[in-house]
Amino acid sequence: MLTLFGLLYLVICPLSIIFGSAYSLPLSVEVIASILLCCLLELAIVQIVRVYQPALKTRFAALVRLCGIRLMLLFTLAVGVGIAVLCIIYTRTTPMGWGVALVTPILGLTTLNLMGLEIIPKSLVAEPEPGKIVMPDVPPVPPNELETEIVQQYRWTFKDTAYAIRFVLRKNCYKEALAQARNLKTEQWSKTYITGGMCGEVYALAVELARLQQSFGTYEEVSFVLSFVQQVITYKLDVGEYPRYPIETLAEAGGDCEDSAILGAAVLLAMGYEVALLFLPGHCALGIAGASGMEGAIATRDGLQYFYCEMTAQGWKFGQMPNDFTIEQIQISPVVRPPAKIVKAS
Repeated sequence: MLTLFGLLYLVICPLSIIFGSAYSLPLSVEVIASILLCCLLELAIVQIVRVYQPALKTRFAALVRLCGIRLMLLFTLAVGVGIAVLCIIYTRTTPMGWGVALVTPILGLTTLNLMGLEIIPKSLVAEPEPGKIVMPDVPPVPPNELETEIVQQYRWTFKDTAYAIRFVLRKNCYKEALAQARNLKTEQWSKTYITGGMCGEVYALAVELARLQQSFGTYEEVSFVLSFVQQVITYKLDVGEYPRYPIETLAEAGGDCEDSAILGAAVLLAMGYEVALLFLPGHCALGIAGASGMEGAIATRDGLQYFYCEMTAQGWKFGQMPNDFTIEQIQISPVVRPPAKIVKAS
């Protein structure tokens, strides 16, 4: 807070000297009184900004940076030299008292600045708003990593709050998924592409989304995952049905209705939810098992109520179903939780 102290001192010290001269106070008393008053005002300003104007914290924090101190020192010394020159020109005397009063604290500030000392209250440190994750641009990937990794940066919003994550995918896993033969039998997609596509990237994404949301209920957690898939996966219409594995959709950040539904189902399955693929004429959506009494479009199978979740566009909420379809048209394909097996890479 040295910058703020110096700025306050420039204003208070001359006033103290003028006031002290009227009562014949020693210069040392005037300087000490100025320093104490600056400290009290500084603490008061910090508390006022922290409590009553939290939105100004980031701007106010600029006053406590070391680069600001250097500018303040140059400005203060320039003002002091200017005052001394004017006094010499117009009064033919050197203002020794004023010079000592102004220069002494400045020398102290300069010494602390050169030593790299500065106390910045935690309340003024620039920080993201609650729930908002501020991510830097993705740095260039070293050439040796380009051969083994795919780096994606996903950005989306949830309840007017912006989120962003930097996500790394293994290129060999992506290529292995690309090389797989496509199973075009829709009744087997849950087993082939969701259960069979549960790789490390899916679990890592589930953990990261759960960490970011930190919700107090499953409805908010599921809605957060839906907003992620709906916004970061660009809808791309396939010629014919060509389902993709979750890692393919993540690496390409694009896909059609079944690709988004498969990705959403895989992430929620990793979080512990009961999910299914819901097939309609020419369309595929995500089904999530929910408790009775909740509002929304429901399809039932084996005693579970699967709520319809549209994944192809932003804004569709849990249980909200397009008017083009009816519940009677839905065919449910539940997802079986994958077994824990150890396999050896070829």
